[in-house]
Amino acid sequence: MRTLIQKEETETDAAKRTALLKQAQDRAATQIPLLPLLQGSTAIVTRSDLSGVPDELDATYQFRWAGLAKK
Repeated sequence: MRTLIQKEETETDAAKRTALLKQAQDRAATQIPLLPLLQGSTAIVTRSDLSGVPDELDATYQFRWAGLAKK
């Protein structure tokens, strides 16, 4: 896979580049058994007397406890 991409990066002929990318895509399709296209959501439930609660989690899905405080 890496070799195909490296060849594509240095190939000057557009048709050959397209063929190399197609080969790389075909190979990836056979090597990757599952490609998640949907991502679930995570609810954050807290008491009403807390401040600093984020509306949603960041990309790492980590809850930042340091920002919480009692109202």
